[in-house]
Amino acid sequence: MRSCLPLSTAGSFPDDLRHRMRLAWRAGAATAAAWYLATLVPGVVGDYPYYAPMGALLVCYPTVVDSLRQSLRALTATAVGVGLGAAAVHAAGATWWGVALAVVLGMALGALPYLAPQRDTVPLAALFTILVGAVDPTGFMAGYLGQTLLGVAVGILVTVVLPPPPQNGRASRRVTRLRDGIADHLHEMAAVLAEQWPPEREEWIRHRHDFEPLIDATREAVVAADSGRRANLRARSYRIRGQQLYEAAQTLEQLAVLVRDISTVLAQTAWAERTVLVLDPDLRRPVADAMSGLATAVGSADLLHLARGPESPDGDTHTRNLAAARDSLDRVTERLDGAAAGWEDSLAASGIVLHLRRCLDHVQAGPSDRSPDLHPAAG
Repeated sequence: MRSCLPLSTAGSFPDDLRHRMRLAWRAGAATAAAWYLATLVPGVVGDYPYYAPMGALLVCYPTVVDSLRQSLRALTATAVGVGLGAAAVHAAGATWWGVALAVVLGMALGALPYLAPQRDTVPLAALFTILVGAVDPTGFMAGYLGQTLLGVAVGILVTVVLPPPPQNGRASRRVTRLRDGIADHLHEMAAVLAEQWPPEREEWIRHRHDFEPLIDATREAVVAADSGRRANLRARSYRIRGQQLYEAAQTLEQLAVLVRDISTVLAQTAWAERTVLVLDPDLRRPVADAMSGLATAVGSADLLHLARGPESPDGDTHTRNLAAARDSLDRVTERLDGAAAGWEDSLAASGIVLHLRRCLDHVQAGPSDRSPDLHPAAG
């Protein structure tokens, strides 16, 4: 069994750094190209070349679709800020209260839903207009807006010509991490059941709280991978893979909820004086075997298995693990059916076995409440 590190943080930094560096290379190329072209622009617009790389940077987002969406917002926010700054210069000149008024209004307008992603651009553009363009507001407005438009165009062109690869690898690693976390926790609970009861160690109880942040991280990575496919010339062949990642993440999310419930029931049975739930000593070892068998089956499931892909061949390792886990559950069910203990002693075991069987069904059949296809349209 792998060591049970905190599920929410294990291994996430390398993925985030790799993803950020891809964005950094594109941003560097876009700003450099924008600066070079800006220095070639003649007339009054060419007097303000430094706003072109700023415009390029405003539209450098992780996906092509986000860059296209934010380009209009960036231009609108810049134009609004420049307009505020020009109005402040006309009304009060480059004075302290003119600066305060422009910033207050710019911050307020940045709260509009359409401008919210570029909320900081509005007051900054107003400040630049007052502090830099007070001598020649008209020329400054033409230069600022013209160079920003040039930078935005260059940023979009670089993003379209050099699009980032879809983040399927990152999403796949998050899916694998969630799968391994579920398998590890099942193995850990099986080991606890096989030890002296009630268990002496308690760290396994806290691990059930680690699933929520990892589920959120997996969901975010899968959605980001799908967003990276749209309008991306490099991603036409990634459609099926993205759907498989989505379905695998959905299956694992359902598994995580069930495993967390199992952990809660098991924790309650460890201190019988606090609950009516108790666990018949004769059932602990069979339940532990069934739990361990399910953990092995979960750990051997790949992306296609979790996404309810084509059935595996009979000799496949995962198929054998599924069959062994089901046999273990059947044996526990037979023990429960023939148990002489009262309902209080078998209630906890029955609940745990029911959840284990539901987990096994999810692993074998994929997401039971399948959401609509992420990519209903062709292409």
